[in-house]
Order: sequence, then structure tokens, then C-alpha cells
Amino acid sequence: MENQEIVKPAQEQTANNDEKSLIEKFKIQKEIVEGLTNTLKEATMQLESVEAQLITLLEDDGKSASARYENLGYVVVVEGAAFASIEKGRQDEVMQFVASIGREDMIKTSIHSSTLSTFVREQLKQNLPLPPGVTFYKPKTLRFYQAK
Repeated sequence: MENQEIVKPAQEQTANNDEKSLIEKFKIQKEIVEGLTNTLKEATMQLESVEAQLITLLEDDGKSASARYENLGYVVVVEGAAFASIEKGRQDEVMQFVASIGREDMIKTSIHSSTLSTFVREQLKQNLPLPPGVTFYKPKTLRFYQAK
């Protein structure tokens, strides 16, 4: 019996040490991840800034791609898919337009933004008119081709 009493506290002590050790490891790893996350956010902001500057430079020169640089590569401006929205207070007007061209299937209680964006992409592709009160944008990004 005396041996059991000595062993039992030792097991609890070991469990507490394991718990404490894991909490310490958790704390350290959490701090590492938070630091790397902040570093990634900063690097992403810098990348987006340089990308925007390069897109502006190329577009100001009337280019859709850069020159090809030896041992570096080149970039091409890629226009993304259209994202559409309805101007404030013009929802009814847009729904009437959509119904007038036989696209009532798009209308629920309103027109969902993803449905509207898909519709606008289709209209733009076919050079058809957009509903009044609908605006859209096409985000631009760069595609990088590394020299071989």
C-alpha cells in the first residue's frame, strides 16, 4: 500500500508536467504562426503594390505584356472575370430589364450577386446591352513567365 501512495503522486506529477510542456509548446507554436501570418500579410501587401504599379506602367504604355528579359522572364496582364453589382435604388429597374429579355429565372426575391455577375459576363461576351443601373469591374492581375 505504501508503494501505491508513492507511485500515485508521481503519475499525477508526470501528467501535470506533460500538460505544462504541451501548453508551452502550443504557446511557442502559436507565436510562431502569428509572426509568420503577419509577415505573409505584409509581403502580400507589398506584392499587390508592385503588381498594381507594374500593371499601371504597362497600361500607360499601351501594353498588355512586358518585354522578355533574359534570365528573368516576362509578365502578361490578365483581365479577370466581371464582378457586377446593382446601383443603390435601382433593383426594380434591373429586375424589369431582366424579365423583359426572358430571364425571369434569375429573379428570386432579388437577383443574387453571383447570378448577376454570370449574366453580365454572358452579356459582355455577346456584346449585348447591360441592364440600366448595373455596374461591373474586371480585376486585373499579372501572370509571370519565368525564363527557361
